Amino acid sequence: MRAQGSTVINIAYLAPRDCGYGRDPDLHAFCHDHEIGYMLAVPVDLPLLTVQGGSEPVGHLLDRLLAHGNPAMWERRSCGSGTKGIRLYDWAAVTAHLADQAPAPGFAHTVLIRRSVTNPTDIEFFFAHLHEALLRHLVLVMATLAICASAAAHARRRTDTQAPPARRPDQPPPADPGMIPLTIPEIKHLFNAATPTTPSLPHTAHWSAWRRRHQARARWFHKRARLATT
Repeated sequence: MRAQGSTVINIAYLAPRDCGYGRDPDLHAFCHDHEIGYMLAVPVDLPLLTVQGGSEPVGHLLDRLLAHGNPAMWERRSCGSGTKGIRLYDWAAVTAHLADQAPAPGFAHTVLIRRSVTNPTDIEFFFAHLHEALLRHLVLVMATLAICASAAAHARRRTDTQAPPARRPDQPPPADPGMIPLTIPEIKHLFNAATPTTPSLPHTAHWSAWRRRHQARARWFHKRARLATT
């Protein structure tokens, strides 16, 4: 990727969820030396640089946010629908620096804190190393995702044609399982299909309907299987 005419940006981003990678200083140093962005899950005791020049664990950022008491610092976002419903989390972003390593030139460090809405004790920390030229693009991507999420929410009731769930473990499957409601990824596929550089919209709509019907059938059998274990 090129920015400002001649600057080449390496966008081979890493995003593992294992906190062991987030603790590894050699991985941080490698990414910084090679100007590679990353998003790493980190342990609560990862040392960060303080304003006074010392170090503190990343968990202290959460303590300060909670002490601040400003709900506007948290943004509620959905991670999609699971078997138990929509998974909502509160997110907060704080600019920070590793205690022993500076970011690559043109990059910045940010700590993301994710807190479960249903269980506030379920908290995870993520450490990001992102090129500053990409921050504007990230904002545009997030705005696009918000539009897709709003469209999915409004279309949910009108596009949900799933057959009634199973009532008995030995109930035969319905002849037509219907389709699950339009999801955010499916809406993104349809939006992308409207551009001239992608396959035709009817082709994409056909495969979207196939996927949604297949997922509806899988959900029906999954719920019937759960009846047999209760």
